[in-house]
Amino acid sequence: MVTYLVLSYVLSGIGLLIYQFGIKNRASKKQRKYIIYLIVLLSILLPSFIIQAPSTLFGPKEHVHLELPDEMHDEPILNDELIICYNEAKNQDDFCQCEILQQSSIVLYKPNRFYNFLLAMRAPLVWTFIGFGLLLLLTLILRIIYLEYIIRNSHISTKTIEGKSYHILKPQIDLPVGSFRLRQKYIIWEPILDHLDETEQYAVLLHEIAHLDNRDTWEQIGLSILQFFWFINPLFYFIKKEINLLNEYIADSFAVSKTGDVKAYANLLVKMKTQQQVLLTQQFGKHPLELRVQELFQPEKRFSRSGLLVMLTCGLMLLSSAASAYVLYDQTADFEEYCLLYEQHETTGKNYFCKTCLLEKFKNTDTEKPGFFEEAEKAGPSDSTSAQ
Repeated sequence: MVTYLVLSYVLSGIGLLIYQFGIKNRASKKQRKYIIYLIVLLSILLPSFIIQAPSTLFGPKEHVHLELPDEMHDEPILNDELIICYNEAKNQDDFCQCEILQQSSIVLYKPNRFYNFLLAMRAPLVWTFIGFGLLLLLTLILRIIYLEYIIRNSHISTKTIEGKSYHILKPQIDLPVGSFRLRQKYIIWEPILDHLDETEQYAVLLHEIAHLDNRDTWEQIGLSILQFFWFINPLFYFIKKEINLLNEYIADSFAVSKTGDVKAYANLLVKMKTQQQVLLTQQFGKHPLELRVQELFQPEKRFSRSGLLVMLTCGLMLLSSAASAYVLYDQTADFEEYCLLYEQHETTGKNYFCKTCLLEKFKNTDTEKPGFFEEAEKAGPSDSTSAQ
């Protein structure tokens, strides 16, 4: 799970670099939003594929515990410390179960402060992760319940615009203008909006209708679920901010396209600048005013070959995932090796062990074998029983 999450976080960072420097200033608002969706999707799916792929995908791994074989020797060249351990071990009748102990079978445990810290903090971190995740899930449920409460405690009227019906809520409590979509399409109408002229009221409605028709409420729910897994990924909050800002740009563009007066709409944004976000609603004054006004007067950019944009993003993410996964696989294998050696050291008090016997002990478990186990297994039984 940790390997999956770390690789997922790394890929989200790579994807956002591609977006920031290769796509953001070249694509339309909707294209940018879809590319962010694609980056999130690939960051979630690719790690599962990489982790489940055979270890041969990454090639042979060199381990810090053993040095590489020399071309002039049948056995790997061991450092002096391992040779001393081997000489001690071969004189111990109960050291291992091998008929004849080989030098290449000796693996040495050396304390690592960082790994020891991770082992000590593993359980607290897991429970912290689960607890915070459950808190986020509970918060999402409470927000949905509160929206239901608003519906039940509001005066509801229906307005039909361009053949579609929308439920206008006038709550008994003071809430800013906003919109959300659960069973129906709801727009929260703030009393102060009644002081706007009809054109301005219509523009506000159009903005909220754009949020509803684009299903931005479901998107907010999806982001809340993603936060359950990515809450310690700092890039998630950039992704969420960028998606929300693009939603505002798209809703603003829709309202301007219907009213046809950019300057009047910009002035309306200034009037509504004190509006704040509430719950899972998308509302009129949610995001930085200056950015939204600037975007209104910018010509719409559009990359003419959307398919090429998607293929380029997928290709770069796939190549990056393979490279990142190799490094992560290497580090994870080292840590798994250390965990097994640490466990044996804590149990027996010894600092050196026979990896062939450790393989025999752990090869029937469901967990993935660490790197030196794989190498020992590939070597075959003849390596552990040959004469010295």
